Amino acid sequence: MKIATGKSSRARLIRQILIVDDDLAVLEILANILRRHYPKYEVLRANTGHLGLLIAEDEAPDLIITDWEMPGMSGLELLKTLKQNPHCRDIPVIVCTGIMTSPDDLGMALALGAFDYVRKPLDEIELVARIRSTLRFMAQMQEIQHLNESKDIFFSILASEFSISVQQSQYQLEQLNQQLPQLPAKTLDHLQKARDQLGQSEKKLSKLMHWAQLRFASTQVQLCLFQLRPFIFSQCEVWHGSGFAVEIDLSSQYWIESDPNLLHIVIQELLQNAKKQGASQIYISAQKKQGELWLSFYDNGPGLSEEKFSQLLQPFSAHSKDYQSQQQVCLGLKICREILSLLNSQLIIQPPPQTVSPRPGACFTFSVPLKTKPNLLQQAHLR
Repeated sequence: MKIATGKSSRARLIRQILIVDDDLAVLEILANILRRHYPKYEVLRANTGHLGLLIAEDEAPDLIITDWEMPGMSGLELLKTLKQNPHCRDIPVIVCTGIMTSPDDLGMALALGAFDYVRKPLDEIELVARIRSTLRFMAQMQEIQHLNESKDIFFSILASEFSISVQQSQYQLEQLNQQLPQLPAKTLDHLQKARDQLGQSEKKLSKLMHWAQLRFASTQVQLCLFQLRPFIFSQCEVWHGSGFAVEIDLSSQYWIESDPNLLHIVIQELLQNAKKQGASQIYISAQKKQGELWLSFYDNGPGLSEEKFSQLLQPFSAHSKDYQSQQQVCLGLKICREILSLLNSQLIIQPPPQTVSPRPGACFTFSVPLKTKPNLLQQAHLR
């Protein structure tokens, strides 16, 4: 859970609790209870669901206590609307009800996102206990979120610093190689291996930095309309002459809407993953399904089982028997998954069809939004 804050709450220091009820007497009772037990909290009031929604969107209070049965917008309608708003969806809501008290009713409220419920007539001890547990839980979640963000930022800085050191070491080795051409062949071979290892380390650090950026949402998605076929061909040009064959079957001139920079990372990671797993060939195709275009990457490598794929997407563990293979594959696939999540897609794995590859292999598939071909004027504008 990521604790969201509203427009005003970012700047305010005072804690707030919003109470919503169409009965002014109940509002006064709730306000008095809160003043007695939570004097450091500012109490906000609303006598309609619509007013409660406006206040919640503007203030993003720490807690909302709302009546269920209200004219106009009911408490459940308020709850449902709040959960659809990214600025308010994580505000805990306690629902009060005197009529809708059956297990099915209460289950409906919890299913819509209510954190807790209280039956009317209100019991002060019960209400205070539920408020206390709700606020304690949210404080713990905020602390966990803060620790995770601090860890990710530190991780990104550390990866960046190591990347600079690796680049400097590569430069020094290159200079040494140029200045000492008469070194024995064995020594030159050691130098070349050291340069290759540093190159691999730099790629791993680059992946770690990508992953850290995705983890604390510093990556911004920039969607644009572009033609898929030339984009895919341009992505595969760098693999010509590498001993790794890429076959592309994109007969239609598909136009898609996506972030080309992020899509570039996904495609390159999938190609590198196939090569690392021992594949000598990869086959790229596309299929239209319900307004989306599903891109498939079939390789002829040893293949990955569903269990293995699930393990590779788990966090690193130095105690794992497959630690080395996880280092080589897991991070790249994790980056693909995180990026595709930003693009409202997901990474799916399955065995390739026998008509494509007689070897076990693996097939990685994801979807992109399919768009209609723009007219000539629009195409000129896109250029």
